[in-house]
Amino acid sequence: MAENRTWYNVVLFAPLLAALSLCAVFLWGLAHPAGLFVVGALAALYLVAAGTAAIRTSDSLREAMLTFSAIIMSNAGYLLGSLIGLLGITIDFKKLYGNYKSVAR
Repeated sequence: MAENRTWYNVVLFAPLLAALSLCAVFLWGLAHPAGLFVVGALAALYLVAAGTAAIRTSDSLREAMLTFSAIIMSNAGYLLGSLIGLLGITIDFKKLYGNYKSVAR
């Protein structure tokens, strides 16, 4: 897979493509009532898949809820990171993280 960079790029931006398609269906829903139903069904399907993964890998209800929230936040972070990378925005980590220390050797 490392030699076929096209497939790697498709897999890398899959969450971004999924979010863009969800937004496109939502915009279509503003013009057609069935679109809102489709957006709701897709969002519910995502939440069910994340919930199923959280429950399957957890030992208690508290751990399942924390795992579910971690899945949601990690997907959102990955989506934002993909979008920031596409836009070419750079982040200065020295300003973002107060304990950042550069070690010059």
